[in-house]
Amino acid sequence: MEKEWFYRSGQNQDGPVSTDEIRRLIGQGIISLDDFVWKSGFPDWIRAREAKEILGDSILPPPFKTPGSSDIPEERRAGIKVAASLMFVMALLWLLISTLQMLASIEDETGLVAFDAAWNLVWAVALFAIGVGLWKQRTWAFNWAIGSAVLGIIWYAIQYFNGTSIMLFFAVIEVAVLALLFINRRFFQEQKHLTN
Repeated sequence: MEKEWFYRSGQNQDGPVSTDEIRRLIGQGIISLDDFVWKSGFPDWIRAREAKEILGDSILPPPFKTPGSSDIPEERRAGIKVAASLMFVMALLWLLISTLQMLASIEDETGLVAFDAAWNLVWAVALFAIGVGLWKQRTWAFNWAIGSAVLGIIWYAIQYFNGTSIMLFFAVIEVAVLALLFINRRFFQEQKHLTN
């Protein structure tokens, strides 16, 4: 039998193999029906389940998806995970700042430092929650992350121009988060069926 099929499983591309060989690989679970295959004459790669030459006339159910699963390709998930990780970093930094402010509020008689500490603690918890939502690829977290990034950039810019130079660091992180979310916005828009 002619070796005409190429297949892509995970990050690996192999082939050519015969139709019988690719059926054997699918049967053994080495190739999933959701992995991509290609042969000469195809305009592009298709999922193995769509290749009539491989499966014949067998009727297959659609792939099972657990509630909350997504079709976001792994390379796109990496960008989303980086954005979530940046949210975690900011949450930890704000938690540290809040802790230091709480310690400083012991000697503050006006209570303003304690108020700042409480506000920064709330901000740290919100950033952490948004980071968790992004990590799980939830659309609500995408929307909240966009909003918090835009507001954060504005707030950090104001603080920077008022002489708090550390805020430039936070503004740069927020710009990075915004860029990563903008790049991946299509995938969140397509994931409206996810549990929010």
